[in-house]
Amino acid sequence: RMNLLAAFSGALSSAIMFWMTHRLYNKFFLALIVGLTCGFGATFWGQAVIADKYAFNTIFVALVIGLAMLWAQEYDQPHADRLLYTLSIIYGISLLHHRTMLLFAFGLGFLVIYKERWAVWHNKRRTIRCLAMVTLPALIIYPIFLPWIQSRHLAPSEWQPKTVGQWIEWLLDRHEAKEAFVVPGFWDQFESYMNTMLHDYTIVVIVLAILG
Repeated sequence: RMNLLAAFSGALSSAIMFWMTHRLYNKFFLALIVGLTCGFGATFWGQAVIADKYAFNTIFVALVIGLAMLWAQEYDQPHADRLLYTLSIIYGISLLHHRTMLLFAFGLGFLVIYKERWAVWHNKRRTIRCLAMVTLPALIIYPIFLPWIQSRHLAPSEWQPKTVGQWIEWLLDRHEAKEAFVVPGFWDQFESYMNTMLHDYTIVVIVLAILG
């Protein structure tokens, strides 16, 4: 069942990218290339045939990026607020699934401020609603979910968090993350990522992505 969920998730995220691209540019062939390029990437494909969390997370990635681009294109339209609310709630839910989604906060925040400028401050009600939609899923679910997994001994195998501070430590994954942002070894890691991209998509797609 988990393998099937992963395969379905990979296919669905590719379909979302196809739909979002078609909605943005109204070009069927371009949208088809985008969806297939994503779906046939070696690393993407490899994660879609194993029982793991990453393929499912690509659904959130596709939705967040697609909705952000769609809102940026139509931010001055009457329905723009609905798009922004949808983006906010989906992004808030995505934070429950995988911590890497936190990295999107910087880009999303910059995009909204760049497009809205002082409207972010003047339209306080909308800003507060968006922030609430982003933060409330975690504030509601984690206080219920974390004690439940602890009572069933499903918490991390290496240690058992008992205090709020320890749970925050675990949720932020600081013991792992601190090694990912150290200067020694950074370029080796960067080279590994670039080699993966080249292996998956060739230099042509990488150049097109940079130009895009």
